[in-house]
Amino acid sequence: MILNYCLTQKTMSKNTKQEILLKVPAVLKGFTTLMDGGIKLVIITRELIPEDATLLLKLVKKSGWFVFKQTNIAESDVANLPTELKEFKGDKTPSQRLRAVIYRLWEQTDKSEEFNDFYNRHLGAIIEQYKSKLD
Repeated sequence: MILNYCLTQKTMSKNTKQEILLKVPAVLKGFTTLMDGGIKLVIITRELIPEDATLLLKLVKKSGWFVFKQTNIAESDVANLPTELKEFKGDKTPSQRLRAVIYRLWEQTDKSEEFNDFYNRHLGAIIEQYKSKLD
């Protein structure tokens, strides 16, 4: 079964809003869950026309909205997408997020050391990595 999907990215360029909209028939082949709670999708398209392939290349490593529908996607389906894409849900600060990730890493170890020691050691390694890049 061929399904339609749409990937959009809204960007600001010289005070003008530019929207790139890629709409091609595709099959959602599968997915895997990621450690951070995200999902990696596997999508197969038919052979793309050069214009769609160019648009796809422009969207690589960009954040945007993914719309998937088993029937044709109409303008009304994408008309009400939010204008801003929030990177993360919730109110965690970047340092809280880093601590939570290091905690998850600690959970996957043998826990032979206390979390605070593990955290301080890993945070120290991160700091040293950045210090080594300074002049």
